[in-house]
Amino acid sequence: MINGKGGGRRSFSKRSSNIFFVVSLTKDYTKRPKYKELMATRFYLDYLDRSVDVADWFRCAYDESESSTRTSTSSLASSGQVNHF
Repeated sequence: MINGKGGGRRSFSKRSSNIFFVVSLTKDYTKRPKYKELMATRFYLDYLDRSVDVADWFRCAYDESESSTRTSTSSLASSGQVNHF
């Protein structure tokens, strides 16, 4: 479920989850926010007491990503820009 799609169950919004995960996965640990700072973010607070199906959210995000990859590859193949080995 992304952006509320999915039969009435609550889901992560793309924007707030992207911001949260980008800052929490900062490679340089000295620039990464501490737990208390992350726990004060709107994303954390919004989803603190909500029931969210993370597995379903991930499946939808993964399917969406795979779909766009297949579309890009088939577009390249039809234009003759892909080498076939």
